[in-house]
Amino acid sequence: GFELRLRKGIAVGSGLGSSAASAASAVIAANNVLGNVLTTQQLIAAARQGEVVAAGAPHPDNVVPALLGGFQLMVDEPDEDLRVVSLPVPSGLHAVVVHPALSISTRDARDAVPAHVPIGDAIVNLAHLGMLISALYESDFDRLGASIRDRLHQPYRAPMIEGFDRVYEAAIQAGALGAGISGSGPSVFALTDAMDSARRCGSAMQAAFGSKQIASECFVS
Repeated sequence: GFELRLRKGIAVGSGLGSSAASAASAVIAANNVLGNVLTTQQLIAAARQGEVVAAGAPHPDNVVPALLGGFQLMVDEPDEDLRVVSLPVPSGLHAVVVHPALSISTRDARDAVPAHVPIGDAIVNLAHLGMLISALYESDFDRLGASIRDRLHQPYRAPMIEGFDRVYEAAIQAGALGAGISGSGPSVFALTDAMDSARRCGSAMQAAFGSKQIASECFVS
């Protein structure tokens, strides 16, 4: 065995996949020590176990993108191997994330989402998923922005983020293709079609949080 000491710049409870980043980093380091003998599926399986320890959640939606990068579509059925499909990333797509000085526990954010949702909301989200995939393959930014509107978790978690509505509107007014809650919050993300618009959106979102006397950090990629 070996001991791993990890230093990272991702705040716990930020909605930025902190525990998944830890798990992904650990298995990549371990695989390197072993001579890079593990397959991608083995790395994913190990990282998922690591996230269970760190966050109590076996879902792969954070560890898989942390390991592979880009957009990853996953189907995780009981008693079946995890299916992972890498989706294309349109050229010119940028993401901006603003992390406010607020704290929301992942457990509280999960508890806020009801176990049962209206079928109409589920149908809309399924349609948006189809739109999202087609937008990624066809580099259709307008369709991409429309496809990230959510009805399954955002309406229930948004009230937990002070100033969310103002921040969301600031992003859209600054030219974002679309925006939403990053993970379980409190971070808020926006997608844009250029670096300058991403920076402009980030500044507008920070100003919106600032109007509520909430400090924030901005990350653009």
